[in-house]
Parts: sequence; structure tokens; C-alpha cells
Amino acid sequence: MPRNNRKHPVASVDRLVRVNELLKRVLADLLETLGYNEEQGKIISITRVDCASNLKTAAVYVSILGAKNEEEEARIVRRLIERKAEIQSLMSKEVILKYTPVLHFVLDHSVADGDRVLDLLRHMEDENAGD
Repeated sequence: MPRNNRKHPVASVDRLVRVNELLKRVLADLLETLGYNEEQGKIISITRVDCASNLKTAAVYVSILGAKNEEEEARIVRRLIERKAEIQSLMSKEVILKYTPVLHFVLDHSVADGDRVLDLLRHMEDENAGD
């Protein structure tokens, strides 16, 4: 019977989950250190990181709280993309992996969407309380 030299697939999935969380934490700290969260009262939040199974690329989902419109959000994401090499370099000093993932920043509206839903629910609750 042939032996499979690969470890159990759940272990690699668990490892990928741990790597994603580690990258999320380190990137959030780096953005704080680099002063991104101090820009005119806006908060850049890393909502999740999806690293490829080969660890060569990672999608970094960012949510920007306090932005006035989508143009401002896009400007901030472009700024992150422009400084991607610096961010990756600093990240590689904090996280030791076989490969340093190439980061791809993606704007995530889930936090803002959740805030809108909560505002609507509060508004409905206030209307019902007034009846």
C-alpha cells in the first residue's frame, strides 16, 4: 500500500488559518505604526486576510471608517498599494515564512454595510417605541 508523505489536510488548513490571523494582526499593527490611522480621523481596519495555500500571495481586505465617500476610500487604498513594497518588507521582518506573500489590498464594505443595517434597525426601533 503506497504511503502518502503529506500531512493530514486539516493541519494545512489550520496552519493557513493561523497564518491569515497572524498576517492580519501584524498588518494592523504596521498600519498603526506607519500612521495610517491618524489621517484626518479615519480608521483603516484590516477585516481579513486570505493567503494563498502556497503562501505566495495574500488578499488583504481593508475597511475605512470615517471616509466621506468612495473616492476618499479609493484614494486611501491607492496609497496602501503605492506603499505595498515597504509594508511587505516590514511585515517580512515580523513574520518569518518560507515566502513573504505579495499583498493585494481590497476595499471591504462589510463593516460600513453592517453599520447601515444597525442604523436602520435603531431607526425602526425608535419609530416603534414612539407608537
